[in-house]
Amino acid sequence: MRRYGFLNTIASRFSFTKLLHANPHQIIPLFYHAVGNVEDSSHLKGLYQVPSAHQFEKDIDFILKYLQPIELTTLIEHTNGKTLKGNEKYFFLSFDDGLNECKEFIAPILKRKGIPATFFINPDFVGRKIRFHRFTTNLLAQKILLEKNLSLEVAVNDVLGTREKHSKSTAAQLLTIRYNQQDKLEALEKILYDFMGTELNAQKAYMNKEDIQDLVNAGFTIGAHSLDHPEYYLLSEEEQLRQTIESVKLVSDWFNVSYRAFSFPFTDVGVKSSFFERLNKEFPLDITFGSSGLKKDTLANHIHRIPMDDIALEAELRLKTELLYYQLKRPFGKNIYKRS
Repeated sequence: MRRYGFLNTIASRFSFTKLLHANPHQIIPLFYHAVGNVEDSSHLKGLYQVPSAHQFEKDIDFILKYLQPIELTTLIEHTNGKTLKGNEKYFFLSFDDGLNECKEFIAPILKRKGIPATFFINPDFVGRKIRFHRFTTNLLAQKILLEKNLSLEVAVNDVLGTREKHSKSTAAQLLTIRYNQQDKLEALEKILYDFMGTELNAQKAYMNKEDIQDLVNAGFTIGAHSLDHPEYYLLSEEEQLRQTIESVKLVSDWFNVSYRAFSFPFTDVGVKSSFFERLNKEFPLDITFGSSGLKKDTLANHIHRIPMDDIALEAELRLKTELLYYQLKRPFGKNIYKRS
């Protein structure tokens, strides 16, 4: 989660127009995870500061005053050297994780405003309820903090191998569990359904194939986001390639799309240049995306995006801060991501 603190205060004093036109990026890539009421989606609570539909629409209206929307295929052409018309500034909008909120809240607003967007999905989660490992641990942590259920805490501590005496400590330990701790995650998922089965069965966390096909039919584009959302820095290069290639193949097969687009789950930080070299030889993609904010990359078709729902800021200040931060990094060469 990106926290800027004092930089937000400084950025608020600048003109957005001046910051935007002082920045060399012609395209500003943006992404969200979800939009809506987090109280209705308990798996999101505590993980994402989800903007309401009203706030999201307000953000989009602000962005549209200064930037023109651009679709995925045009962005791909641009990364291949095609020049965009005029001296306009553009924005590319995308959404990660394939959550049900994409269908319920996001797509209707975008369709009404005529804005293109790309939705990145995890094939293993399509049509499922709670599946993402961070949702499992987060739901358990939230339940422990809210209910002070001793039997639940004992069961969780047994799996974690800890003897935490306080609910906050147990919840904090839960949130340290990562994808590569599969034995613990399987045991925690069982506990989650033992204690919250009825509640979970009433939820629809992810879009199903029909929902996604409706997005495609409406003119939106679809990309892959790995099979089941692991932290790539914890995986071997072989597994990184498998997750990437198989997820893109499934998206292409299911929805008959001609392009190959992929966004890294969590972050692409730590993914080595050898991964991209092998990917380009074995299964070349048209475009890939990271989430490191406004930043250049040594790879022409790898685009870093600005996360828009990771802090409780309206779009104007969020973008001002990101634009200013980019300018401050330029003299030190920190605005370009260089891989090992």
